[in-house]
Amino acid sequence: MRRLLVVLLCVELLLLLASIPRHSPHVDEAWFAEEAFFQARDGYPHSNFFRRFVHEDVRIVVRHWLFITLESAVFRGFGFGLFHMRLLPVASATLLLALMAVFGRLSGASSSQIVLGLLAFLLAPQAFRSFKLARPEMLATLFGFASFLLLWLDARVPAWRWILGAGVCAGAATLTHLNGAIFVAAGAAVLAAARRPLQAAAFVLAAGLVFSPYALEALAHPDLFREQINNPLLAYKTELRILGPLLNLLREHMRLFRKPDIIFLTSAFLVCALSLLRRPRAQDGFLLRYVLVLMVMLGVMVVDKGILYSVYLVPFQALVIGAALARWRDLAPKRAERILLGGIVGLFAGWGLFAQAKDVADKIDIASLNREIGASLPADGWTVAPMDMAFDELERRLLVSNLLLVREKHGQPTFADLAGYCDAKGAGHAVIYRQEGKLVEFAQQPGAAEELFEIVRDDPRFLILKRRPF
Repeated sequence: MRRLLVVLLCVELLLLLASIPRHSPHVDEAWFAEEAFFQARDGYPHSNFFRRFVHEDVRIVVRHWLFITLESAVFRGFGFGLFHMRLLPVASATLLLALMAVFGRLSGASSSQIVLGLLAFLLAPQAFRSFKLARPEMLATLFGFASFLLLWLDARVPAWRWILGAGVCAGAATLTHLNGAIFVAAGAAVLAAARRPLQAAAFVLAAGLVFSPYALEALAHPDLFREQINNPLLAYKTELRILGPLLNLLREHMRLFRKPDIIFLTSAFLVCALSLLRRPRAQDGFLLRYVLVLMVMLGVMVVDKGILYSVYLVPFQALVIGAALARWRDLAPKRAERILLGGIVGLFAGWGLFAQAKDVADKIDIASLNREIGASLPADGWTVAPMDMAFDELERRLLVSNLLLVREKHGQPTFADLAGYCDAKGAGHAVIYRQEGKLVEFAQQPGAAEELFEIVRDDPRFLILKRRPF
């Protein structure tokens, strides 16, 4: 059985490796790439994408501080590019898998249980996808899991070094992404529930010290911080309301049961967690308490109910699933119980493999496409374009993102809207991608562009326009 599980794990890792080259970019990757690029080049992050918007073209204060800093270091060392940018999340996720295995070994889990936990992690669609996406979630999850591991060590043999180290890791998670504060809240809650208030205070203090660079920068640029934290793209996440935390928690089902990519994982976790709680072992208690507290904190503190942010939970849920499957004979002695456990886990694994097949096939040579587009654009003039044009034209072009226009017009801006946006941003050219012959995130208006733009190039994959004088 153990050999079969190891073979399955190797297959999963091969699928993961196959999914990395030329994987289609996520819109936020270009967003973060630009911030990291300018920090690497100029020493501080600013933006051309958001020219004349909340002064982000002057300086970006509200950002994923540690993630952008590390990505800028990658660009300084290896050069700019999507492949180079994805080295950080791949390294973070690889270290996370190693820490999961370390936790399993230290907790006395069998080799089969450890491998089952790793398989469950990789089968989770959001984890498989985030493994190579240049976003901060995987790095924040790595720090969060490290914080949990140190707290677990402290629960076994209390020591201040574990408490302070756990606080440092939770603070690093928050410095990576503000959502990482859930690890600070979860750790403090677990310590407080154990009637260890001094340790809880030290944990929070250590986290606060690590987070202080973000706070100090905000204090150094208070006007920019205030303007950017309240910008229209973020305001719904940062608005403070008296009943906000409770309302957020009541809406958490919108994340955990949003669509099949997470429904089957959540269901498998709940069934496995309940099975373990029915026949508890001492070594499972801390993990179950921590993950349940973390789920509550995610629901309370994170307004955005997108499933990307559920990645923070996946390593803990995967370990619970692995622990239950390793003891399935003991946990499900009756036939009906085995059918329930096997059916739910089977659905989770089946959908995970289906999602992986789609993910592996999601390929595009974005750099070659953009290089072809860039050859028809002026090097010294501003161009309104999709964010993905950053790869790898950011170093050679003056690019303004069309994101604000697309958001304002609910994904259906007209050519008249585009002309007005070009004028407002001082851009003489515009680029629109095509997919299956249709304009992406634009209203379909055959022949309408000529009134306002000259057609520089009309290709089945893209449309390049030059603004007519007015």
